[in-house]
Amino acid sequence: MIASPIHKFVILMNPKTGTTSVKSSVGRLGRYAHVRVGGNLHCKHLTYAGYRDMFGDYFDRKGCDVFITVREPLDVLRSWYRFRKSTVRHRGGITVHRYEHDEKVRQTLTTHMHFQDFMDDWAQEAPSFSAHVSCGIDFCLDIHGNIPDEVIFIRYTELSKLADRLSEKFGEQVSLPHLNPSPEIDPNLMTLEDEHKYEKLNEARRIYNRIPFV
Repeated sequence: MIASPIHKFVILMNPKTGTTSVKSSVGRLGRYAHVRVGGNLHCKHLTYAGYRDMFGDYFDRKGCDVFITVREPLDVLRSWYRFRKSTVRHRGGITVHRYEHDEKVRQTLTTHMHFQDFMDDWAQEAPSFSAHVSCGIDFCLDIHGNIPDEVIFIRYTELSKLADRLSEKFGEQVSLPHLNPSPEIDPNLMTLEDEHKYEKLNEARRIYNRIPFV
């Protein structure tokens, strides 16, 4: 989460929706981000319900706009699958080999499965570590499972709209470069026989289609 009661904004960092780009860009303009919640993934990716629990109506009283970017649910799951497929990450031109000495994290890898297997696992009531991920919709909802009226929702495919809103608030141009993309993999691994058979995915899509994007 990144926010400023002075510049009247709160950005909740929904995973797999360009949050690395947002954090990097606003971070370079650090004088505009007076509140940063991070330190671990739970805090960095504070959900809307978690944000309300932590801050109440503080930012409302300051007149802040709350922004959340949202990505089509199946697209999010494909991104998680690709991200967990590789043990290699590239950071600042440096190749990092992950999971070599961490059994718990190694269990999240999808190197052993096809995307169809990943989805079948994800759809279970208790998925394995590999498929225990969110498709990004629950992140946006209040404690009652409703879409909050006061949030400004922006599609992942239209991040330029968030950049424009922030540029207006800061009085200088903000760009959101595409950072930390999931690795490309063999397209044959990504095939899915019938995506509509997953009720869990269908429900997420129903909510996604009701979100009032700007």
